[in-house]
Amino acid sequence: MGKNDVDRVGTPTQRLWRRTIVNPTTGCYEWQGATNDWGYGTIWVDGKDVFVHRFAHELFVGPIPAGHEIDHDCRTRNCWRPDHLEAVTRRDNILRGEGAGAINARRTHCAQGHEFTPANTYIWRGYRHCKACNAKRQRARRAARKKAA
Repeated sequence: MGKNDVDRVGTPTQRLWRRTIVNPTTGCYEWQGATNDWGYGTIWVDGKDVFVHRFAHELFVGPIPAGHEIDHDCRTRNCWRPDHLEAVTRRDNILRGEGAGAINARRTHCAQGHEFTPANTYIWRGYRHCKACNAKRQRARRAARKKAA
């Protein structure tokens, strides 16, 4: 029996617990088995590899609603602790993260310190822009053109 065969002995739930350690600091149930390139745990269930966090959510919480994915509230990708997982939309999952889109969405002021309010903000090519900064740039361009003429 090869190493991979040993990993498939027992029910998926037994294998889930066998390949898990509890992190004493965070309380995360950290998967110690196979992971993909992004650090998400995978487990063999019914003849295919599935994500450990999705399997655990469906096993202990319930079905994942259509159009939803599982977010790790703890930000630990190999964690499958049910109370650390939540079914959310892709948009919510992205905005909760640490990527550039999430960071920019949380910004409340432009680089010059002007607040992003409905009156001071416009959207161009999918990005928020500051009307006060834009007006300042336009004045500087007009002044430069006038001086050059």
